[in-house]
Amino acid sequence: MLFRSVALARALVGNTSVVLFDEPLSSVDAKVREHLRLELKRMQRQIGFTGLYVTHDQTEAMELGHRVAVLESGRIAALGEPRSVYEFPPSEYVAHFVGAANVWQGTVQHADEHGLRVDTPFGEFQVERQSGSRFAHGETVLLVARPEKFHLAPAGSPAGPNARPVRIETSMFAGPHTEYQVVFGVVGARVWIHDEDANAQLHEGMDAQLWIEPSRLRLLPVAGR
Repeated sequence: MLFRSVALARALVGNTSVVLFDEPLSSVDAKVREHLRLELKRMQRQIGFTGLYVTHDQTEAMELGHRVAVLESGRIAALGEPRSVYEFPPSEYVAHFVGAANVWQGTVQHADEHGLRVDTPFGEFQVERQSGSRFAHGETVLLVARPEKFHLAPAGSPAGPNARPVRIETSMFAGPHTEYQVVFGVVGARVWIHDEDANAQLHEGMDAQLWIEPSRLRLLPVAGR
């Protein structure tokens, strides 16, 4: 790591306009890597250099990049601000590569200027129409739901839109959140809950109520169509 720090210092002292970072933190342990990401962000802001940062770590890309490019088979599959790429992935590959995602193939049952109704193996969803989308009645689509966008509560609790009964199969404490694997019929989904009070009420094997806001769902075309 000292060698890499010296290389960066030389590049900056030499008034280099663009600095290439080729996975500079790949061999550093997690806690040190977290600290160094903050230091790199601070240095870039103070000095103002342009950096091209290559990494397989999605967290690094999201935290450090003003714009990120996702490569698929040597081609750019997505390019934009980190939040935009995460919230509005242009393909199933990007949805899975950047973060975690539940993706189900479905059929548009209804579409108007306000939204769409999509039937999937995980049930029917109301989806808010996205700007520029052209999905029509009868079209086959992919529905994307990020795990952290769901709400989960014990069965019988008040629920919001797109509610359905599920069963909690497994729970895994991950520090900032708890991940639940839930099933609706025979189809599963990943759900992340950050609310400690909600997590205290949820247990493996129990029946629960799952829901998600229509604005939190994304629709993608099926590849090759």
